[in-house]
Amino acid sequence: MYNIDSPLNDINKNIKILSSSDLNKNSIILASHSGNSKNAYFNNLNNLENNDLIYIYHNNKKYAYQINKIYYIDKNGYLEIPEIMSNTLILITCSLKYKNKQLIIISKLVS
Repeated sequence: MYNIDSPLNDINKNIKILSSSDLNKNSIILASHSGNSKNAYFNNLNNLENNDLIYIYHNNKKYAYQINKIYYIDKNGYLEIPEIMSNTLILITCSLKYKNKQLIIISKLVS
């Protein structure tokens, strides 16, 4: 991942950290492609289930987030984000299961 302001923080080049993220509150929204292209970093998200753990490393510190919600939304460029979001990791990718849908995975910080 690159800094939010970096030109490399681009879904067509890397995993993108969305500007709605607030690292000071351990709240991160990440988006990436899935599929068979060279920039498809989220290919296996469809294998995750509720209560699975996701690990993020930031500034040499390991954070564990536990999945508590998985759902699909229409692929229209919009995602409704809760107004107060802290200690949350949201992962967004194209659905490999449903055409014109996006897979959304919500998890909460556990350690």
